[in-house]
Amino acid sequence: MSARRDRGAAAGGDPSIAVVIMSYNRPDTILETIDSLLAQQMPLDRLGGVYLADDCSTDSTVPAAMARWRSETPLILWQPKKNAGTWGNVNHALATLAVRHDWVLLLHDDDLVKPHWLDMMCERIRTCGDRTLSICSSWDSLNPDGRTEPGEDNPSRAIETVEPGDPSLRSTLLRGCWWHFSGCAIRTAGFVDVGPYDPHFPQCADQDWLMRALDRGWSIDYIPRTLLVYRQHHASLSSRSFRVHQDLVEQLMLVDRYGSLLSRAEARRFHVQIMEFAARRIVRAALRGQADALLNGVRLLPRCLASWIRGPKPRVHEAGIGQSRRSSVASA
Repeated sequence: MSARRDRGAAAGGDPSIAVVIMSYNRPDTILETIDSLLAQQMPLDRLGGVYLADDCSTDSTVPAAMARWRSETPLILWQPKKNAGTWGNVNHALATLAVRHDWVLLLHDDDLVKPHWLDMMCERIRTCGDRTLSICSSWDSLNPDGRTEPGEDNPSRAIETVEPGDPSLRSTLLRGCWWHFSGCAIRTAGFVDVGPYDPHFPQCADQDWLMRALDRGWSIDYIPRTLLVYRQHHASLSSRSFRVHQDLVEQLMLVDRYGSLLSRAEARRFHVQIMEFAARRIVRAALRGQADALLNGVRLLPRCLASWIRGPKPRVHEAGIGQSRRSSVASA
């Protein structure tokens, strides 16, 4: 299996690396994000570019961010013609940057990167293998009440490479999305190969994309250091997504696609867990008088049961990099 080499590496130099801040209506937090980026130990002029990918904000986010920027390296503003939504904005930014840069480092408009984030990420980009699609790290969680929950920060532990294949797919299906989008680096040639984030997964698009990447033969590097602070918000799901239990629905979609990798016992535990989550939400919705959430939760139970009884669809393997796709059923 072979992968496309980076432009810079192919020419005997370093790959072209860009930083992009994804933004939408966050004037209260984006200034701190920009300040943390400006405070990096690595000079920003070593980057191929710094971009603000704004999804048509309707407030002062863009003028506030542009006024805050103080660097000889310009902050380049990109906006689609109309609001594209969270993952649509990411897809647009990555597809556009893919023709200019080999790697993109991604930030949300409320992330706070630590001073050594850029240096450590770029160093790993320069030394990682040709099959590495993305590099992520640990993070500290900043809660709404101001408490910080520290992540893994272990300088003595080596960088871990998660290899592609069925074992990694099975683990990701059972564990959930361990790969962290905020602060990560993505190889743009790999993004083009795997394809865009799927709008049918508004809540679990990162997990779906990660599993497609592992299925296509790409690996992921994990740096066991807390390189950024990730803000937790009270409303992590939209009100509509909460009412229809979108996150649970998408987990059923994923098990329908990759469930052939699970043993019968694992498949049973997976579906029982979904039904337990749904049952707790039904009770909570009843106590709070949330009729839509209650009704949709009740509807989800037979759907989950049917998924368990029916079993997964025969899995269509993603082709390896540079190979044609082939269809087969994975063994349990």
